[in-house]
Formats: sequence, C-alpha cells, structure tokens
Amino acid sequence: MVRISRAAWLARLSACVVALHLGAAAQAAPLTVQTVHYKGKLPYVQAADAKVAARINHAVFLDTIDMAAPLKLTDGIRDRKKAEGVEPISDINYQVVRNDARLLVLAVEYEGCGAYCEHRDSNFNFDAATGRSLLYSDLITAAGREKLDRQLEARRVGRVNAEIARLRAGIQAAQKKLPPKAKENRLEPADAEAAIEMYQGCIKLMTDAENAKYRTIDGESFRIGKDAITFYQGRCSNHAMRALDEIGDFADTLTIRELAPQLTP
Repeated sequence: MVRISRAAWLARLSACVVALHLGAAAQAAPLTVQTVHYKGKLPYVQAADAKVAARINHAVFLDTIDMAAPLKLTDGIRDRKKAEGVEPISDINYQVVRNDARLLVLAVEYEGCGAYCEHRDSNFNFDAATGRSLLYSDLITAAGREKLDRQLEARRVGRVNAEIARLRAGIQAAQKKLPPKAKENRLEPADAEAAIEMYQGCIKLMTDAENAKYRTIDGESFRIGKDAITFYQGRCSNHAMRALDEIGDFADTLTIRELAPQLTP
C-alpha cells in the first residue's frame, strides 16, 4: 500500500470537495424570470425548487401591489378586486440587474398615487439558493456600517453643497444682469433662494447625530451588481418642492473591492 502524507491527503480531499461544489453549482438550475402583465409588467420567477420561487414572487408582489403572487405563471392575476382600496399603481416595469448562481437582483419601477402621483423605485436582492431577501445587515458589519455611513454622507453632502454653490452663482449672475453660464442655474432668484434653503435643511438632517439614532440599518435601499453595490437615499425635496430639486434621489455606487473591509463573511 502506498502511504501519503497527511498534508497531501488533506490537499486531495480539499480538491475533491471543491470539485463536488463546483459541479453542483454548474448543475444547479438557474432562476428563470418571466413576466406577469398587471398594470404593466411584473417579474415572475420560476425555479426547480417551488418554495424558493414562491418566496421571491410573494416578496415582490406584496411589496409592489399588496397582493400575493399567483401560484402559476399561467394563472395571471385574476382577483383584481383585491387591489381596490390600496394605493393606485400604474406603469409597472422591471429590470433583471443580476441573475446567477448566487444572487437574483431585481429593480421594479412604477407610478404610485396616494395624495399625489410620483415615480417610485424598489430594489430586491435575493439569495438565489434560498430565495431569502438580503438585508443591509446581511452585507455590512456593524463597524463597517459606521464607516460606510460617513463615506456616503460625505458624498451626498458634497453633492448638495456643489448644487448650492451653483445656485448662488446663478443668483449673483442675475443680480449683475449677466448672461447665465452653462453650469449656473436658470431659476428665478426667489426660486433659487428657496432651493438653497431646502438643501441647507437637507444637509442638517443628513448630518444630525440625534436624527441618525432613529435610522434602522435595514431601512436602507441598495442594489447588488456584479462588481459593485449601489446605495440609495431619497431626495431632499418634498412633492411641492420637487420642481426646484435638480439632484433628485441619491444613488452612490461603491465597488465590491472598495467595500471589502466593511462586508460580512
């Protein structure tokens, strides 16, 4: 009998485990995303494991239209009466951001109407193996979150300050009756002053330590791409001030490589 060293034996065992794992991953049936037509287009996932598909579909449908997903794609959405009394929704559409052996990431957009109508976006990040929705706390460590919060805050405050400077330049140009430059705002001075006040209030909210205490880690919206994660935050303006808000929603993208020290195992 040929004897081999313990190290060599462990190396062979490790190679076998890796080969089995890669083989299983290669044979795993990918998730299939199809479309259910209801006030636009909703994503409908099919998988070898019906429980995985149902977990994903119900999460998307309940969040978007406040209704459970149909059991089968061919069922469609028959009971439209259940939609009565909920927030009216129209123009639903979706994008498959990522679909591989590890993650299914969907971006859903629609027009939502309550007291007023507005374009809205939702991001869904699912573990492809289990169908579980991934939360911010699944990705970022507690210590990493503090660092990431500061990083995102600095980016967003910097962007708002740049917009304030642009508005002020426009006001000065108007006061001197100079033709506005390409990068200067074209708002009337009174509107520009109102926008500046709005943005200054926004910075105060972003940087207020007391306000930060009431933020919940899993209230953050994010979208996991192939090589980066994009973090989202709502805009500075309310509906009445929307026309004066040139920044809109905040979307900050950081590469996986940049985020590596802050990520959970």
